[in-house]
Amino acid sequence: MASAWQSVVSVHQSLVDNGDKRTDQWLLVYSPVPVALIFLTYLFVVWAGPRLMKHREALDLKGVLIVYNFSMVGLSGYMFYEFLVTSWLSNYSYLCQPVDYSNSPLAVRMAKACWWFFFSKVIELSDTLFFILRKKNSQLTFLHIYHHGPLMFNWWAGIKYVAGGQSCSVLHRAGQHLCSHCDVFLLRPGCPRPSHAEVSVVEAIPHVSAAAAVSAVRPALRLQPDHRLRLPRRHECGGGWLCPYPRRPLQ
Repeated sequence: MASAWQSVVSVHQSLVDNGDKRTDQWLLVYSPVPVALIFLTYLFVVWAGPRLMKHREALDLKGVLIVYNFSMVGLSGYMFYEFLVTSWLSNYSYLCQPVDYSNSPLAVRMAKACWWFFFSKVIELSDTLFFILRKKNSQLTFLHIYHHGPLMFNWWAGIKYVAGGQSCSVLHRAGQHLCSHCDVFLLRPGCPRPSHAEVSVVEAIPHVSAAAAVSAVRPALRLQPDHRLRLPRRHECGGGWLCPYPRRPLQ
């Protein structure tokens, strides 16, 4: 038992010693333990939350959700701007860019942008809490929990070891989250919206194939099995691969 514990301590020490020294003092970065505790708390909330709410009325969180989504729009916009401008000023190659571990202003600025992206993953755990408090348990899918829980460790490893360089590829993810939170904000409670407004296809597509994403979303959209999405063929786009084309069911 003592030997196993010594092995755990050794692995932990190796993890904390080999990180980016610039980010060690930033919140939640030095050790994986706080992130692991947050993750375990998250899993407990996912398990216990629906049970505690089973015999209670769903909470009305309209005001809270408006403020939350508006704040996330602002944060996503800030991250998108920082990634874009800092990578541009640093003459980044968007194909392969090594990490700059120096303390130059632009290198530290990019590292800070990466930290904000990581911390936004912690903030977005609130999405699950809001679903539970509003008794939207059908939204607690495996894809949702996987996207908000375990992937948080990916972003922790990014800010801990590779804060910069090709990590700026999360630029497009910041843009996606900006669009998805704008969508939820514009379709806020009280506005006319389709019944599937809470299903975020923007989040689903990067983690699974398009076909799997459509299959996962179909029950929430209340689509019949024969309502499949048809992708454009090349000749229908005038010879180009990218063109506006309305999605319609297959005949």
